[in-house]
Amino acid sequence: MMMWMYTAIVRPMLTYGSFIWYKEAEKTSFRIKMNKLQRLACVLTTGAMRTTPTAALEIILNLPPLHIFMKMEAKITNYKLSTNENINLKKLTDEYLDQEQTKDEILNLKNSDFMKPKYSFDHSFKVKIPTRQEWALNEGNNNETLKFYTDGSKNENGTGFGIFGTTTISKSLNKLATVYQAEAKAITICAEEIVKEQIQNKKIQIFSDSQAVLKSLTNNKTTSKTIQECILKLQEASQDNDIELVWIPGHEGYEGNEKADELAREGAEKVEDTDMINCHIALNVIKTKVKDWSAKQANKNWNKTFGARHSKQIVTKYSDLRAKNILNLRRNEIQNVLSFMTGHGKFKKHLHNMKLVTSPTCKFCDKEETAEHIMCQCDAYALIRLRTLGKPWCELKDYANLDFDNLRQFCNLASAQMWTPLSNG
Repeated sequence: MMMWMYTAIVRPMLTYGSFIWYKEAEKTSFRIKMNKLQRLACVLTTGAMRTTPTAALEIILNLPPLHIFMKMEAKITNYKLSTNENINLKKLTDEYLDQEQTKDEILNLKNSDFMKPKYSFDHSFKVKIPTRQEWALNEGNNNETLKFYTDGSKNENGTGFGIFGTTTISKSLNKLATVYQAEAKAITICAEEIVKEQIQNKKIQIFSDSQAVLKSLTNNKTTSKTIQECILKLQEASQDNDIELVWIPGHEGYEGNEKADELAREGAEKVEDTDMINCHIALNVIKTKVKDWSAKQANKNWNKTFGARHSKQIVTKYSDLRAKNILNLRRNEIQNVLSFMTGHGKFKKHLHNMKLVTSPTCKFCDKEETAEHIMCQCDAYALIRLRTLGKPWCELKDYANLDFDNLRQFCNLASAQMWTPLSNG
């Protein structure tokens, strides 16, 4: 709950309007203040010891340093504003941020799919999303209906779409296009072909296996240029026809859908197609690009961080999955796992440094009891390491790729053995 409150309420408040004061993030004084705030959230969430490095807590909990997160939010907001028709809003943007954006090959692209919301409450076409059971019973089939099947595809080479019906079309889209856009573009071109072929007074069904696109077409509010173009083309084709868009289960052997899928995959392979259709740049593409930048900067910041030798060998990069796994634990387990991952816990050497115990020595041997000693060297914990790591002795870096459940098990078993009194016998 504490982490949710921080990421959903506090952090957005702290970074609000950051596109205006973007350059402030470069100041050391600003970063220090931001680090203190984020550290407080990390400690309150985990119950970590006061000596635990902030950078270690941030990477374990997948919280990029606030100055990097603020820049990420500013870049996304500024991109949205660059497509906005309101000139006064654009003037608010930090000059330094604008200069950075113009140097970026993607963020500088003006062909954004994002647009000012448009509203439509009267669609002349219908959308039907039957259940899989209805399809199994062959419901919705009508031999008197003119049928078109559409599909989109994306692979490492490119993006394309296909249409199968009275005409067959296989087209390639620009590489930044998403599958969602390919699915929508297929319907748009299908409607365009209906108008071009002067098909009139017909009952037409256009099949698509993308529920996301079909649901977007039924929304009264549209913020995507791709969807808006699709709606306008469908409205035009519907003037002289009764058009119904129908969802069809994908990859389940329906002939028309399989043909459209094949044509879409062919389109995605046409990387050198001179007749390629340019798509608007989807906002999700921009967000992914900026988030990748943020992750790269956060990992770079972690590698440059002074100290945290223990943590750096176990935690090499930011991970959303690891953070979710840790935050799903009970609070006492979070404290325990964090202590082994950071080396800052109730280990005798650490407590001795804090002047809380008189001896730093491990109770099982004459070596200093540190997290590394327990995790890698002490003979007394060899069986626990063998059970969880698959080998009795190891190095800290061996924990970097260890499955989280095994790491958790090791921490629980080792902690229990640490605090079990030695028998006098």
